Amino acid sequence: MVSLPIVERELRVASRSKWLYRARRLTALAATLVGGFLLLTSTGGSQSAGGTLFAIFVGLGFFVALFEGVRKTADCISEEKREGTIGLLFLTDLRPLDVVLGKFAANSIRTFHALLSIFPIIAIALVLGGVTGGEFWRATLVLMNTLFLSLSVSMLASTLNHEAGSSIGLSALILITLAGIIPGLHAAAEHVSSAHWTAWLTFFSPFTTWLHAFDARYTAAPGAFWGSMVVTHAIAWASLIAASLILPRTWSDTKTASEPAQVERNESEATIARRNALRRKTLDQNPAAWLGLRKFSGRYPRLTWFLSIPAAGCMLAAFFLPVEFGYGVMIGLNILLRVLVASQASLNMCEARKNGALELVLSTPLTIKEFVKGQRQAFEKLFFVPVVIALVWHVAFMVKLAQEANGLLGIGWTIYRMGMLILDGYAVGWAGLWMGLKTPKPAVAFFKTMLWGLVAPGVLTLFCIPGLLTDVVLIQIAHDAVIYDFRKLLNEQAGATTIRPVIQAAPNEAPPIVRA
Repeated sequence: MVSLPIVERELRVASRSKWLYRARRLTALAATLVGGFLLLTSTGGSQSAGGTLFAIFVGLGFFVALFEGVRKTADCISEEKREGTIGLLFLTDLRPLDVVLGKFAANSIRTFHALLSIFPIIAIALVLGGVTGGEFWRATLVLMNTLFLSLSVSMLASTLNHEAGSSIGLSALILITLAGIIPGLHAAAEHVSSAHWTAWLTFFSPFTTWLHAFDARYTAAPGAFWGSMVVTHAIAWASLIAASLILPRTWSDTKTASEPAQVERNESEATIARRNALRRKTLDQNPAAWLGLRKFSGRYPRLTWFLSIPAAGCMLAAFFLPVEFGYGVMIGLNILLRVLVASQASLNMCEARKNGALELVLSTPLTIKEFVKGQRQAFEKLFFVPVVIALVWHVAFMVKLAQEANGLLGIGWTIYRMGMLILDGYAVGWAGLWMGLKTPKPAVAFFKTMLWGLVAPGVLTLFCIPGLLTDVVLIQIAHDAVIYDFRKLLNEQAGATTIRPVIQAAPNEAPPIVRA
């Protein structure tokens, strides 16, 4: 008797898939090219080149492993809930744990193989020098554990939610909290008070394991590395077990048409009247904008305020801390807004294509440019409040910089960041519309949007390419792809091909014959 039948089946299918080995070869090839470029451009000795190669690959690997679960498992169960196929698995003798682990195996095999393929490239740093064997094996353990944690937490988020946006948002929020917010709170608490009473919080963060994987940190506090490794690994297993326990109680969750009515019954008449007036006004201006605002008219503005108020609290706290914390809050707020815009732009376009709204555009007098303009107007209204809060923080931070030495330079950089905050939002929004139109799966569309709108500009900045240039280029590429290739991308996702008539003249000057 097979103890985990779905896992065994997925492993057998993956072993016969050419894409498994192709992904592994392509990842190793890309890592080799990047490593070779870093070695050729290195100006120091072999030990310096080895340390640089090791730090860059481990850093990039940690970032990709941390958010790989958002792409792979954040929507794997919730998607089947929406399609109504998850219940078919419970008609068999399968246990909930079999289903969860089977889904986990199906969505993680390629990722684990791709991660394994870069370890030989990282090991080149051992030959060059500057890296010890302990650092290499600790880094390997950290990357594998971080990937396992990301996939497990995203699996739990997918089990708890029905919609793709909620699942992706919850998994990204948990991972950002574990890897970013917890270490930030610990650093702020250490600066305010010399007591280390928040040190235990760092055990819940995978960032602690990555930071202490290097010898400089590990030799000073090896217990921090192993403690965080054990706790984060336990969180991953606890997430899988919790998902298997929750799935039998949530697999039949469906969204009914009566839910909006139930929400409206809990609201006042004035609130309902204001929302209906806004809907009518938006519908008269542009139906596409009304379509973009209809889904988020109730829940999403409250979510926006919920995220904006803590962000404003963090900014006020950073205002009383050193200038470095203010710069960090500024960059973190920019990243948070880009993540929000990317998620809603890509997911909204995916849903519009899936429910047939995009096909209806082609059969109405509404042009493609008007439809895209309506989507842009909808997102401008949705993110108006967070952007205003962010700009107010920038102005307040400039007041503080005016009191510091070399404050004029900081004020100039802050003004530049104010412009980049708005430009980054437009760039990520256009990338989200492009990826949502091009990619059928919401989680993959969101991941690609983040890759184009957040990761790629950050990497190019390391090569002295300014973010202003990358944003302008990304907006132009995404704009042209959405406006001019709208029908082509839509036909490709629908599996259809555009039939062009071939006109052939008949003899004796007869009328032309049109062949399909």
